[in-house]
Amino acid sequence: MKFDLKSLLKDRNVLYVVLFIAVLNLFGYLMLRDLDAVLFFLALGLLTSYFSKNMIVVMLVAMVGTNLLMTKRHSGKEGFDGDKSSDKEPVTKKQGDRAVKPASETEEEEEATGRKPKLDYASTLEKAYDNLDRLLGSDALQQMGERTQNLAAQQANLLETMKGIEPMMQRAGQMLEGLDVGQMGGMIENLTNKISGLNK
Repeated sequence: MKFDLKSLLKDRNVLYVVLFIAVLNLFGYLMLRDLDAVLFFLALGLLTSYFSKNMIVVMLVAMVGTNLLMTKRHSGKEGFDGDKSSDKEPVTKKQGDRAVKPASETEEEEEATGRKPKLDYASTLEKAYDNLDRLLGSDALQQMGERTQNLAAQQANLLETMKGIEPMMQRAGQMLEGLDVGQMGGMIENLTNKISGLNK
């Protein structure tokens, strides 16, 4: 079996596969919100279509060109270290009332080597109890109880209202049963005939 590139470039199945991959590629750039890549893909595809009418070639050139450009653009960012002056002094960030400091190098090394970090069980347990006391001592539980009682009262009122509406619904059903639907159909038919007579 001989491999023929010209017949491969005219094959409909190859066109569908390349189209599927190109659409996935575009959706990937859209999901990453990389609009530069999408615009470059479309511009490169449009430019290529002036030189070749074969859509397989157009889509392949657009995909390969865009992927090469984006790979080049992102590879420059990956090894970027930033300002070296930041290594001299650790920066603390404010989080609420407390200052957050970066982890020390020894803690990072312990985690990287697989040794278990030292944990102070007593202080952790004490903090957990303090949080629980603060939660239970607050007005949150009392408010929750009040809301539950209000909800139960609203449900009881709703049931009473439904009981009051039930006889009215039964009367409305009896009235609908008493209506002669056949007579209404005849009235509609007469009206339709009169309207068609006016049109003539």
